[in-house]
Amino acid sequence: EERDSVLQFVKNFAKPGEILIAGTNAPSTAGVIANTLRAKEMGYDAVLLATPFYTKPTQAELIRHFQAVLDATDMPIVLYSYPDKDGIELGWEVLDALADDPRVIGIKESSGSLQRAIGIATRYKGRIQLVSGSDDIALDFPELNIVGAHTGWPWTEEMISLAWKNENVFVGIDAQHPKYLEPTLVKFMATRGQDKVLWGTNFPAVPHKEAI
Repeated sequence: EERDSVLQFVKNFAKPGEILIAGTNAPSTAGVIANTLRAKEMGYDAVLLATPFYTKPTQAELIRHFQAVLDATDMPIVLYSYPDKDGIELGWEVLDALADDPRVIGIKESSGSLQRAIGIATRYKGRIQLVSGSDDIALDFPELNIVGAHTGWPWTEEMISLAWKNENVFVGIDAQHPKYLEPTLVKFMATRGQDKVLWGTNFPAVPHKEAI
């Protein structure tokens, strides 16, 4: 119910024509499928998926996992690789297996490795769109359509300046509870930065209902 509330809140808030991407991760493949089908039913355009949390599947198991989600939902997927958080990387074996599926539309790469980001950009050019989820390599890819960067605390002013000066850099506020956002960031969101801030809930660290 909380997840549905968040998805509906975002859908109602979004402007007509904006692409809606839902985070539908779960500890199991069955859970991901259920969450993804629900997001599809609610009118979302795609989903963002990391490895199932609290588990460390092998590369072969990850391939079967993502393929099962695709087969059961026929929903476009943006992969999310964050090995420092998830404890496992979406390796070349996984990407090679999924790259030619048109429903795998991109990857948010948060490893912080410039070499890996370059490898993804060149190896899967025209097949998987690369999105940088790591602040320190964001400016090395000015051609990217989106670069999500967290609030930058305690360097909030610097992060706002970076996002404002660079067309491809956006501030992501899913790493903090909304009530702890810096006043300067709240002012930025309410004025000139309305189209430069990305919001999420960082579930399960911040429960959906509490985030709203």
